[in-house]
Amino acid sequence: MKLTLDPNGWVVHVDQLDVLDVNSTERNQLRTLPYTNLLVVIHNTQPLTIDQYHQFTSGVFDDLNNDLPAKGKIFVEQTNKEIIRVTGKKDDHGEITGLFGMPDDLPWHCNEPGRTADERPDALCLYGVEHTEGSITGFTNSIQALKDLRQATDTPVGLLKCLDQLMCYYNYSGSTDNGPMAADVNYQGRTGFNKFVTQNKSGATGIHWSPMQNPIFYVGKKPVPAAGQQAWFDYLYKFLTQPKYCYEHHWGDYKIIINCQWLSMHARPAFENIENRLLWRAMGYVSPFDGSAIDTGQFKLHK
Repeated sequence: MKLTLDPNGWVVHVDQLDVLDVNSTERNQLRTLPYTNLLVVIHNTQPLTIDQYHQFTSGVFDDLNNDLPAKGKIFVEQTNKEIIRVTGKKDDHGEITGLFGMPDDLPWHCNEPGRTADERPDALCLYGVEHTEGSITGFTNSIQALKDLRQATDTPVGLLKCLDQLMCYYNYSGSTDNGPMAADVNYQGRTGFNKFVTQNKSGATGIHWSPMQNPIFYVGKKPVPAAGQQAWFDYLYKFLTQPKYCYEHHWGDYKIIINCQWLSMHARPAFENIENRLLWRAMGYVSPFDGSAIDTGQFKLHK
């Protein structure tokens, strides 16, 4: 397995990996790098069966999540609800068979942001099955963004003062077919609070925020006044999605990504061929570990 560092300084690229025969050293790196570096891109060239992808994800995570409260059609059969289709493909009755099957933008978000820290899946793994060419998924780095935010001089009144006491309350309902703005609501996410500034399983500190689900800011037990809610939301959305904190992953069939879901958001620009594009999605957990000993700065730059 060959590891290189993207010129942006944080995304790790993986080449020359036999995903059907991952050894223990490779498995440990794939298990930890998505937390220390937030995004791992595996330039896989092998087509995988659903059983092979299921086996791969089971190996790089300690456990897989299987309790997303969504309609049954999105789950790949005989995978214990651990693998989900992300596609706009429709069945014979005209129903979308995957998650977020609309050709429109999918806004910046992370998955299930309102779940408690003890039960929330840590990382996302996506595999490009077919017809993915031309599709893009964007990812953010909130570790670096938080460092810069603390030094910002143009923040709305009160934001920096409250930053480390800030909580977000999530109570999201939407459509797994047509996105958060659609009228056909068929999904109710878990409700709950999470810290805005938090750590992931490697001990890295960054920002956990998911604007698609319209979280409400709290300081302690008190919600921030309405004017502050809007001002903070608008400022943070613009700040955290600046190009210097973002990476665009250009899909090709068989590529795999693994992405931290605590300190990174993802989004998809509009894609007209969504009805033919198919990704498989898994969400997993790992046990806490000390990421301070992992130095990816020694990696050669990816070309």
